[in-house]
Amino acid sequence: MRHDAEVFFTGDVWARSAAYPGNAVVVRDAERRCRRAFETYVGVRFTRSMFDDRYWFPSRESWDRDRDRQVVCVAYYDLPVNYSVAGTRS
Repeated sequence: MRHDAEVFFTGDVWARSAAYPGNAVVVRDAERRCRRAFETYVGVRFTRSMFDDRYWFPSRESWDRDRDRQVVCVAYYDLPVNYSVAGTRS
């Protein structure tokens, strides 16, 4: 099925009891977690891949209000693809 992006990781990255570590730390931790998951999922380092990635992470507000600790990572290409990027080594 043709798709514009593919989720390759979603999960809670920080403990529910953790205090908000600040935006810079949240962004850094989310990027690191996504890049590690990208290598495992796609089979090649992110810097050598034809795919780009995007990630979503908790805001200060959702961290406090909703106890949100989830990161969502997606891989995408400039054009839709009709295959999974899992194990493509691309």
